Amino acid sequence: MLRISMTMDSLRVCIGHSMIKWLLLILLAVGVYLLVRRPARGTAGPVSGSPERMVSCAACGIFLPEKESIRSGDGTPYCCEAHRTAGPR
Repeated sequence: MLRISMTMDSLRVCIGHSMIKWLLLILLAVGVYLLVRRPARGTAGPVSGSPERMVSCAACGIFLPEKESIRSGDGTPYCCEAHRTAGPR
């Protein structure tokens, strides 16, 4: 009869190599998952903060953020100084 004898050192080596293979496989799977899940470059990500209030120019009707609008004396929003001078349509 053939008797197989393993010492503790050889058992640790066998378990160690098997464990390393599994860890590498898991790391590879996580890496592939992150690459596939990552958004493409140049795409807009989620915007933080609250949305800006939009207003319509009284002369041409274009919408622009309220912060960028030019107001007349009565508070009417315009997109530029020329439209404010020209007045509403």
